[in-house]
Amino acid sequence: MQLIQNVPVSRVFPWSNGKARNTMQLHRSFIESENESRINWDSTTQVLVVNTDTPNQWGEYRGYRVMPNSGTAHLTVLNSSTLMNAARWAEYDVQVTRQKDTEPSSAHPYNSQDVNDPPVNFERFFDDRESLMQEDLVLWLNLGMHHVPHTGDLPNTVFTTAHSGITFMPSNYFDIDQTRRTVNMVRIEYSSDNTTAVETFGQSEATCSFEAKPVNLWDYRGDVVVKKFPFQPDSPSSLFEEK
Repeated sequence: MQLIQNVPVSRVFPWSNGKARNTMQLHRSFIESENESRINWDSTTQVLVVNTDTPNQWGEYRGYRVMPNSGTAHLTVLNSSTLMNAARWAEYDVQVTRQKDTEPSSAHPYNSQDVNDPPVNFERFFDDRESLMQEDLVLWLNLGMHHVPHTGDLPNTVFTTAHSGITFMPSNYFDIDQTRRTVNMVRIEYSSDNTTAVETFGQSEATCSFEAKPVNLWDYRGDVVVKKFPFQPDSPSSLFEEK
């Protein structure tokens, strides 16, 4: 795991006539073991999974950048009195462990039955503090958002912004921009704001047909109920007590 951070610096350049210039530079570091692999998103830091054994032709490590897409939020509650040890996986945005067949999931369906000593306590995954350098890794990524109800949620919560996501983006993985190899690439040449040539590289103009049909609202089959935690299995009404 590599971290690339933008940091502010004040330095003198050969061309700055001895005067310091306030600017920024990249600080590169590695998360080497599990005892430092639980972190939160930082707006100035890139998180990458790289292979240091196979740099590209320019000496950069090939890998993938992991970055929040939208809607992610930090967990506000610290040491939850309700969850106790049942959901230690929720305490950080990004958590990295060495891959083990004995650690297939961060929790267990019965974790809620004994929150003090659950079947799976995610925090114990980091007790051995194993090395992460050039190993098969597992990334545990938390997605979420804070929902403060407002009048626009009545009678139904608006879900246009209730989403969260993660993006995996190649970083120095390829030697060139992969759009240069797409089958639908075009090149437009222009001069004095006028197009002078269009190269379609042998493509034919795309055509398709479609049949538009109205949605049959009578096919609707009802809502999906999402259980809240904690709830009482023997009391279905408890599902809605906190709404």
